[in-house]
Amino acid sequence: MFLSDAALFQLGRFPCWLSGAYYGFPALPDHPGFKVAKHWRGELTDPNTVDRQQKSSDESLIRDFLRGQIPSANGPMIQMKICMYTHGGSWLGPLAGEPRVTFVVACNGGGFKFSSALGEALADYACDGKTDLPVSFMRLL
Repeated sequence: MFLSDAALFQLGRFPCWLSGAYYGFPALPDHPGFKVAKHWRGELTDPNTVDRQQKSSDESLIRDFLRGQIPSANGPMIQMKICMYTHGGSWLGPLAGEPRVTFVVACNGGGFKFSSALGEALADYACDGKTDLPVSFMRLL
């Protein structure tokens, strides 16, 4: 979480957002900083042995993004956490060879965060056979 001009990034003034692999949330009343993070594949690990040590290279990735995209958010870091989740790859789309069957894997790291979009896309596929939502990054290969 980063804190710069806190008033710019308050809930109600700044949205939740997604830009490529980066995403973030506004500052909340009980969390004073603007959240920015990046989805990427880290090292293969086990939940019992995941390395939660913060690395300067992790912070550098975020700061490089902020400098280029949201420079006013590139203030002092309040907190940094290392998270772990299953990165199952493709999650959503018609099953190959079975256009009437839509497949979804919602139990990996993004399942909860994207649940409302997944539900809407599934309803679109069921009713229309397609969706206009930007879910191509979730397509089955």
